[in-house]
Amino acid sequence: MPPPLCSSRRRRRARRPAPPAPRPAEEPAPSEEEPGAARDLPEAPPAAPAVLKRARGAASASPAAEDTLAAESALVGRARATLDASPGEALALLEDHARRFPRGELAAERDFLKIKALRRLGRADEARQHARTYATKHPSSPYAPAARTILGELGGP
Repeated sequence: MPPPLCSSRRRRRARRPAPPAPRPAEEPAPSEEEPGAARDLPEAPPAAPAVLKRARGAASASPAAEDTLAAESALVGRARATLDASPGEALALLEDHARRFPRGELAAERDFLKIKALRRLGRADEARQHARTYATKHPSSPYAPAARTILGELGGP
């Protein structure tokens, strides 16, 4: 057993500052590309990240807006993921999105994916009609050039 400490030694020990607490591991900085960002979009023009940032900025206004954007994003993301393997399922998801979010933040992407789904289903006349109206509904969309390309491939003006 160690010898008892005198009162001055006890006071000196009590005055010592506690060792610094270990720092929590730093979280990596968020990357510019997040799930669902422009890298996941078919034929996405370079301006797509700006549209996504605008949508995220609008959603940060309130929790309800964040929930709405999350629900929109989930529907459009599922449609995008199923487009190649099951264009009919993708079209149904896009139509559900149109009913639930007629003026949603992701309406331009939804409408563009609808053109692609219709084309993949062999419904060229409908795809052509939607591609024609796309430019007037979404003139500044990053998908507008791709919609014009599809329209040209389908034989439209």
